[in-house]
Amino acid sequence: MSNRAYPWLLALSFLYYFINALWQTLLPLYIDSKGFEAWEVGFSVVLVMNLPWVVAVVAGLIAEKLEWRISVTLSALVLSAVLFSLVYVSTFYELIAFLTAASFSIALFAQASMEIIAESKIEEKLGLAFASYYTVSGIAKTLGSLTAGIMVSYWNYSVLYFTASICALGLALLSYRKFPGTRRVEKPLSFMKFAKTLFSSKSFMLLAATVVVHDFSVFISASYTALFAKKVVGLNELEYSILVSVRNLVYILSQPLSGLLVDKIGGIPVLATHFIFVTISYVSYGLTTGFWDLLAVHIFMGISLTLDLPARRKLVSKIAPEHKIAASSGLIDTLVGLGTLPSPLIGGEIWTKISPRPTLITGGLANTTALIPLLLLKKNMKEKIK
Repeated sequence: MSNRAYPWLLALSFLYYFINALWQTLLPLYIDSKGFEAWEVGFSVVLVMNLPWVVAVVAGLIAEKLEWRISVTLSALVLSAVLFSLVYVSTFYELIAFLTAASFSIALFAQASMEIIAESKIEEKLGLAFASYYTVSGIAKTLGSLTAGIMVSYWNYSVLYFTASICALGLALLSYRKFPGTRRVEKPLSFMKFAKTLFSSKSFMLLAATVVVHDFSVFISASYTALFAKKVVGLNELEYSILVSVRNLVYILSQPLSGLLVDKIGGIPVLATHFIFVTISYVSYGLTTGFWDLLAVHIFMGISLTLDLPARRKLVSKIAPEHKIAASSGLIDTLVGLGTLPSPLIGGEIWTKISPRPTLITGGLANTTALIPLLLLKKNMKEKIK
């Protein structure tokens, strides 16, 4: 394994997530401008957010078979083709097809990244290593979100998506030429044996139940935050991109502390705090009436988000069989993705048949139920996770 893999991953991750922020930040508003219905907008958003989890186990298995360089390059190439195609999308079925391909790109990059980090860093610093990765991605998302709002304000969505496509193609070329072409020496373990090991683990099943319940609840609300800001509060694209950028900036500043906290007190307490903060965030979101209200909520969300993934990934890394980090992470993400696919449909029903505000509040309140399997996981864990 090359010692250069981790720093190169950080550099390429910055570019990858900058490109993702360019096209994802205003995607709900872009789809809405194309004349799609509210539920189609919500469903499309949740596809981008959750479908990478559905295909994550496949992406994880692929990432463990390919060289890391090939995984990252393939991910960027697929993304470039999708972004070019989105300019010409005209039907809901075309949109679903393109977003499905984009989801595979995101999943492949994410699962390869998880393996590179887990294989490159010593156990005592694993939380900080994940936090550093998410800090870099947060910086990229902040700059990408702000850039997206500026580009649409001065030009249009076509320019935005063409630019993102060209950048993704450049990333693919850079990845292929410069990323270390090494990978870990894989110990033989069949997928069936690997899956049986995980599914027979009570800790794994409790962790899966915890994050499924959490994300199922959250995406009832999260799928409609952009539409809420536009149609209920009355913000434009630039104002919304500013909110997302500020949230990401807070995320960046808080992330290293989150990683240190995970290493210090363990993943379960940090994850529990995240759940509580998320509930407060979405209930508050549903009560906002203006830009400054939303800004305060987005700042609090930025703090909340930092507490999620470093804790979640470290828990997966502790439970996973040795040298099966990518596939284990992919499997649990797939369970989460499948479990959360109905969320935007539920949110859409509440949005259209009741009103937008209960859509945000319902998801936030439902999220509290995720604390139940998390407490059972804490009780079941035999070793102290720090």
